[in-house]
Amino acid sequence: MSISRTMAQKDMAELFRSTEEQAEPVPATVKGTFPKWLKGSLVRLGPGKFDLGKSEEFVMNHWFDGYAVLYKFDIQDGEVKFTKKFLQSEAYKKAICVGRPVYTEFATRSYPDPCKNIFSRMMSSLADLSKLIGLNIASSHTVKDERGFSYSLGSSLISGVKHHITKIPPSLVGNAADAWKNAKIIATVPSSSKTSYSYYHSFGMSRNYFVLIEQPMIVNVMKLLAMQVKGKSLRECMEWQPNEMLVVDVNAYESPEIIDKMYLQDLRMSEFTCSHPGGGRRFILPLPKDGDSMAVLQSGSNLVTLEEASAKAFKTGDYITVTCELLSEPGYELPTINRNRFGKKYRYYYAVGLFDQDPYRNSIVKVDTCTGEILVWKENEFQYPGEVQFVPHQNNVGGTVSDELDEDGGILLSCVTDIRKEEPDFLIILDAKDLSEIARAEVMVHVPAAIHGIFI
Repeated sequence: MSISRTMAQKDMAELFRSTEEQAEPVPATVKGTFPKWLKGSLVRLGPGKFDLGKSEEFVMNHWFDGYAVLYKFDIQDGEVKFTKKFLQSEAYKKAICVGRPVYTEFATRSYPDPCKNIFSRMMSSLADLSKLIGLNIASSHTVKDERGFSYSLGSSLISGVKHHITKIPPSLVGNAADAWKNAKIIATVPSSSKTSYSYYHSFGMSRNYFVLIEQPMIVNVMKLLAMQVKGKSLRECMEWQPNEMLVVDVNAYESPEIIDKMYLQDLRMSEFTCSHPGGGRRFILPLPKDGDSMAVLQSGSNLVTLEEASAKAFKTGDYITVTCELLSEPGYELPTINRNRFGKKYRYYYAVGLFDQDPYRNSIVKVDTCTGEILVWKENEFQYPGEVQFVPHQNNVGGTVSDELDEDGGILLSCVTDIRKEEPDFLIILDAKDLSEIARAEVMVHVPAAIHGIFI
């Protein structure tokens, strides 16, 4: 291992420190030339406040527990400005006031609110509990179709454990709340277990089908309902059942090891190793023809008939067992595609190597799903790029037929955090064709390691 790599690992704690607000826009130093047609804002969201109290004596347990920070690179006429603010949620404001989390987070339990009497504390817990047994209409990711309708995955517990797909109509500018008022449930699927539901992060959608992930990482409903009373966190309500069947997954890990590797105590000690890195896998699900049932599918033979596909599917009794094909060498996370291709056949996706994702650590990658070829952008071991956003060229917007012929005709945006305190963090623009650098915008302000973002 090189000396620079050892130093980079030692200083990785800089990625997981609490950040600070930057309310006044900071002009960025632009190197290279931003495309003239590129105008808008890259907005990113992620955990940004982990240390609470006047002396920051209380530390949240897990990276996922950090209070949300929003930051923005605003691009106008080749100039770039940066701002950063904490999301002023009720949970954040109370935590800042009390110096402890008042609401249960992913792996950090809640603490009593000293501003309330004992009766008020009980009512607060009951109010939080009622939220748990309602429909959660805001999953981690919503999906939008070509007509502007959005779809969300949620769960309800009060009449049995069920998953629901919610359809949300397009909203007019300034009327987003009305769109949620008009949302409706269009599909309901009972959980395979009466006392638990599968932990889900997102779901798939094509023109005709929704694909729900029911995996052996489950949430125990009885533990969930009792977690306020027993002082437990959400992570303590989750169970790993490796002997159950994995129905569908995409960018997958062999076990929930990755979740437990994200505790701040370990991350700030730069102790991050993952024995099974994430990577792209393709499952092909055989479907009967319109009007037919699954019973017509033949038993004993491979039901996958797509040419050059190594994924397999076999029917045994009333079940179909599928095996995946690896789309490329593993070692990356947070895959994204040209959103014009969402729900359609696509060829390329883009991802980043995270903290211990050899061989793609500190990298942005482009994966060709047809050939398995991977292109890599990487500068050094001190820089950690964030989730990539694909922005199509100005003449390639809207998902037209020509878009199918030029799927990677666009640019990639990524926010890069440099753990060396004397070096700038920056927004980088790459050509989506070959990952060559077009330009970057540098700021001497902390750009935290966020999770997701959007270019608007």
